[in-house]
Amino acid sequence: MVEQNGAIKAGMKRIQSVLREEYKPAIELDKYKWAYFAVNSRSVFLDPMAVKMINSFLPSGSLFEDFLADEPSMALAPFLDFFNHQSGTKTNSELSLSITQIRDRLLKEQPLELFYNLHTDAAHLAGQQIFISYGTHNNTKLLLEYGFFIPSNPDDFVEFTLGTINAFIKHDPELRCLRLPREKYRFLADHHLDEQLFFVPDDLLSHNLAVCLTVLFVERNIHHMKAVAFADTPPLEPIRAIALRLLNFLLLEIEQSVAGLSKLPELSPAGTAYREYRRECGVFLNKIKSSF
Repeated sequence: MVEQNGAIKAGMKRIQSVLREEYKPAIELDKYKWAYFAVNSRSVFLDPMAVKMINSFLPSGSLFEDFLADEPSMALAPFLDFFNHQSGTKTNSELSLSITQIRDRLLKEQPLELFYNLHTDAAHLAGQQIFISYGTHNNTKLLLEYGFFIPSNPDDFVEFTLGTINAFIKHDPELRCLRLPREKYRFLADHHLDEQLFFVPDDLLSHNLAVCLTVLFVERNIHHMKAVAFADTPPLEPIRAIALRLLNFLLLEIEQSVAGLSKLPELSPAGTAYREYRRECGVFLNKIKSSF
């Protein structure tokens, strides 16, 4: 969520940078967020080479590429955005013309007649809803980007930050007096091992979470940390107990969050969706807990 808010604010500043000074205040953050989600939740991927090819034939050249932060790869496709997401659905999308065909038609000044084709490998009966795949997304990604989540999502995992682990240390009676060397935190940050920390089915812990817990709570020799970090995923047994206590702490946070939201006299639709999402996180983590 922090990363998403940063991207939204950066995008707004980028747009303001090309406006005359008197028009900049017209773009307010709340209105920009509404526009951002309206577009981002309905857009489809487009080959940026196709966009660049078409732009290169415009009389004045590119209209917007100079102030984009990345490649021009998004397009709005009316009616296509009616299709809902379902995990496991296999869909392929492509433009009706290849890059070469687009170039040749533009050179010959022929109409493009460009279409966005979407293919699914499943047969559908008349009147049956057609699902597509938005990608392999966990529930957090689906909620932040599209405003919904899927119960029992097979692609789900619960991610958290090193800040959550620090909160767990302060909460745990056996750990709250622990003083961890700063070198350990610096090592984790320098090698981006404080990212992608999550519980997941099958392996239970992500590689980085296993490394993080091993470095913080098992490995006492600071000079051995590289061997821990860059070898195979550390064994679960030395960190099993600490990982289970961390998982219980996450479940406690979720329980308190859901209870706090439920006590409010009224919840907005967004608040209700978030509360149910947190409940689903609890269901997921309890399944992980049963595997410990």
